[in-house]
Formats: sequence, structure tokens, C-alpha cells
Amino acid sequence: MDVQQKRKVYNQKYLRIKKINEGSFGKIILCELVDQKGQYCVLKKFKVTQQSAIDELSIKEIYYMKKLDHPNLVKSDDIFKIKKSYNGQDFFEQLYMHLPYYLEMSEVPRENLSVEAIKILIKQLIEAVHFLHQKKIIHRDIKPSNIFLDKTGKLLLGDMGISRDFPENKDQELTGNTITRLYRPPEILFGCKKYNETVDLWSLGCTIAEFFMDHKKYFFQGKSEIDQLCKVFEIRGSANEQNWPGCTELPYYMDFGELNQKDLSSLLPKAPKECIEIIDSLLQLCPQKRAKIEDIIQNKWLQSTTEQGFQELKQFAENNIQSNIHKILHPPERF
Repeated sequence: MDVQQKRKVYNQKYLRIKKINEGSFGKIILCELVDQKGQYCVLKKFKVTQQSAIDELSIKEIYYMKKLDHPNLVKSDDIFKIKKSYNGQDFFEQLYMHLPYYLEMSEVPRENLSVEAIKILIKQLIEAVHFLHQKKIIHRDIKPSNIFLDKTGKLLLGDMGISRDFPENKDQELTGNTITRLYRPPEILFGCKKYNETVDLWSLGCTIAEFFMDHKKYFFQGKSEIDQLCKVFEIRGSANEQNWPGCTELPYYMDFGELNQKDLSSLLPKAPKECIEIIDSLLQLCPQKRAKIEDIIQNKWLQSTTEQGFQELKQFAENNIQSNIHKILHPPERF
């Protein structure tokens, strides 16, 4: 029997190649399109609970994906179910989502990109966040591993499983167990539960800073929540009532002593002055002092993109996607 015939075909369209990732969400499976040999995609297989149900985070991700339509948000054109049977009886349905093969920004050497190319990525990311906030949605997990590039070099923001609508009022308490720690703003690290979309602005500032760094490094690399606050204050200076009114009243507030701000341009030598100003405006300790996303999107530096930058991103994406797929299909031999 032909090897291809032995492989599983999903929804009569996707020929299974191999599982390439697995996490709390489920599995990512590399597939080849049945009717387009040599064209690859992925299927996201959602995890099923012990009660044979799709978990809440997966449901929320699919809900927002269907509800929202923007060129810089991940979108699936095929979400389908496959029934699982035992002894001739259907006992639950497995849910799959088709996606193109994307580059994950946390796994590629983005430090090799020019400033012009990085500027285009930043512009697209800001446009995606601006759109979400216009729709009154907080992403709550902006970071490079949730940002992708398609084969044309277009940026896509994804993984909206812990996103939520804006709070109904300023006194509504939200979960504090949200946002990956390295991108978590100081108000949440201090135990604040009455937060809003400004938490995304902090994560956005961290992410933009990391676009100018080695892709294996983080801007605020704490090993625990307290250490995370230490790393933040070592760079942004101490939190006090003068620069952040009300911070001392937060549940987990701690006095870290007198620390002065560091010069961001010395920490991010590749970043131009105009971008340093954007990062600085986002990484304000006081949530109310962070720049408004609608103001940042109008920034003159972001508007001056070049065709050369777009072509560089396209070539970067094509080369890395081809390289990644080749490594999956032809893994090095182990001795």
C-alpha cells in the first residue's frame, strides 16, 4: 500500500504529516493539502475534556475568531468536527481548525531584520490591537509567541483564548491570573483586579522592545512574580505615589526602594529614537499615563514605511517557512 494511503485524511482535504506541537490547548498537526501536493498547512486539534466537551478557552478563541475580521488577526476558513466512535457508537466529537502554516515570531531570528522591516511589523501589530480595542475587547496575552507571519510577510495576532470584552464599569473585578508573566503589567503583579485595556498597552510595549532584541531574550525577564517586579523597576524606576497615584493601596504592593529609570536607547541600541519614544509611552508604570492606542497609530514614524521593507519581510517569511517545513519533513538523523 502507498505510504500516502496509510496516512489519515481530515475532512477529505488535509493529509496528516506529523504532530509538530502540543500544549494545554491541544495539538498542532502539519498537513499537506490533498488537492495541492507540496502545499502545507496546519490543523489545530482542540483538547476535549473528560466530559467530552471542548474547553472554555477554545470556545472563546473560536468565538472571537468568528466574530472579528481584520487583516492582522488570525482567521480560519475551515473549522470542522470529526465524530469519534467506539464499538459502532458515536461518543464524542473532536474539533479541528485549519490554518495556513505560519511563522511564530518568538522562534525566528527577527534580530536579523532591518529597522524598516521591524517598523512594518510594529505598525501591523498596533493596528491589530487598535482594532480589538475599538471593538471593546482586551487581548490579555500579547507576546511574540502569539504573533505570526504568513508567507507574504503579513503579521497576524492570534491566540485569543483568554481575551475578554471590556469590563462593564470601572469597579468590575476581573481575574488577576492572566497575561503571561513576562508581559504582565505591574498593576496586575501588585494584585489589581479592576483593570482595563491599558494592560494590553504594557504587553505591547514589551513586545515592541523585543522586536529589536535577540529572539531568545526577554525585555523584563523575571523568574517569579516578585522578581518580575524587580526587573520592571530596575529599568523603569521605582513605583511611588508621585509617579503612580494609588499604587501603594494595591493588594500586593511592596516598596522596592529607590530605583532610577534606565535609558531605553542604551538597552535597545538598534531601535531608532522615534520607536524608543513609543516604547517609553507604553511602558508607563501608571496605567492611566500609558499612551492611547489611537494616538500611537497616527505616529508619523510608523506611517513612513517602504516597499523595500515589505519585500524584505516577504522574503524573510518565505525562507523561514520553507526552512521550517524542510526540517519537519527531513529531521536530522540521531546517532
